[in-house]
Amino acid sequence: MEKSGATDRDLNLEAEAGAFDQRIADRTAAGFIPDLRRAVKCDFFYKSFWRDPQFIRLYLGWIVDGYLDLLKTHCGQHLRILDVGCGAGYVSLELARNGHHVTAIDISQKCIATANQILSENPYKDGFGSLEYRLSPFHEVTGTYDVVLFSMSLHHMLDVDDVVSKTRQLLKPEGWFLCYEPCHDAFGEKDAAQVALIQVISRSPPALRGTYAGVRAISTSLK
Repeated sequence: MEKSGATDRDLNLEAEAGAFDQRIADRTAAGFIPDLRRAVKCDFFYKSFWRDPQFIRLYLGWIVDGYLDLLKTHCGQHLRILDVGCGAGYVSLELARNGHHVTAIDISQKCIATANQILSENPYKDGFGSLEYRLSPFHEVTGTYDVVLFSMSLHHMLDVDDVVSKTRQLLKPEGWFLCYEPCHDAFGEKDAAQVALIQVISRSPPALRGTYAGVRAISTSLK
């Protein structure tokens, strides 16, 4: 039953927040640590890169390194960054560890609580900028930023035109809108082969794991 006066956007945000609350609760109960540097092997993730720290570095590590390279090359250092839809905060945390001043928002109360817990346990303090997690939808954000980041969160927004307009309001005149979205609809046979290979390696004995100079070397080790 709809709440009196609630808009479609309000109802959508409430439903998504509830779903993300449950997801992070299930994950942390299974031992999940949402920190790229302190992650542990977690069999709860039977088909996700979160299953193993090596896969996390291959996928998310590569993405975050890309962010940091883009920021350093084009935007500068010690930037004020708004991370929209930060989830459990693992990207925000890496940005702050690299000297940036990050405001990270999400609509999930449990995600924000988890992110704050991980932040309180952070042992990597040298060169740390600043980091504040806020429970907030994007349309309620105020302030001025050098960079507004949507890291795999833009597809959750109902009206992209409104998002772009709001982003322009939040950015400084020479600010940057940084967005990364997974393009699953563009995956091909090579992508599927890589996923299959990772699944095989993840289920294989430790002796197989290591560095191999191509598919032939891996095939030889599998025999």
